[in-house]
Amino acid sequence: MRGRGVSGMDRPARVLHLATDPDLAAAVAPALARETRFDVETVAEPAAALDRLDAAGDGSDCLVSDLAPHTDAGADLLAGVRARDPDLPFVAVVDAGDGTAAAEALSAGATDVVRVAADGDRTAPLVARVANAVDGARTRRREADRARTVVGALGDPVYALDADGRFSYVNDAFVDLVGYDRATIVGSEPSLVKSSAGVERGEHHLGRVLSADGPEKVTFELALQ
Repeated sequence: MRGRGVSGMDRPARVLHLATDPDLAAAVAPALARETRFDVETVAEPAAALDRLDAAGDGSDCLVSDLAPHTDAGADLLAGVRARDPDLPFVAVVDAGDGTAAAEALSAGATDVVRVAADGDRTAPLVARVANAVDGARTRRREADRARTVVGALGDPVYALDADGRFSYVNDAFVDLVGYDRATIVGSEPSLVKSSAGVERGEHHLGRVLSADGPEKVTFELALQ
């Protein structure tokens, strides 16, 4: 099922709706389909949702799921989504009658949670919350793209690490410096190009810069391998 329309955003947001609960789906699907800012596709199985995200050029802007990530099936789904797109908003729909589900879903990693009654009550906030999640993700991506453009043009080697301490971005100068191809570097730990002593020194100085009373910058040398 798809609903199309025109909006003030760059284009209609592509919303992938995973509807495994018939009662919640009966309330949620019409609310999403009526919204002219969304282009909605509904699937009934988690595997189908992940297959859709795997499709070349899928370009989904948000996943609305009644499999909340605090459940076993929802946790598996969220892990699969994050493996494919770490920044895709995951909006969990939970039964309004479950008093703890919303907090548990947020704690488990949902971007946002909407409590919906099976009789269709409380669906009004859903559209606004999905739109906010999409707008926030689009803004972050635009800012990240601008930052990559600026950093990519620098002559000095630059890299970024993700929350797990792995390379998430390297510019051309860094690739030229270390000699590994970009695909090998991104996703690897700094130990790929630094000795264990070098990694420790880098972490030590980063800690100094990030501390409340630390220096604004630190300059040091290390050998790359």
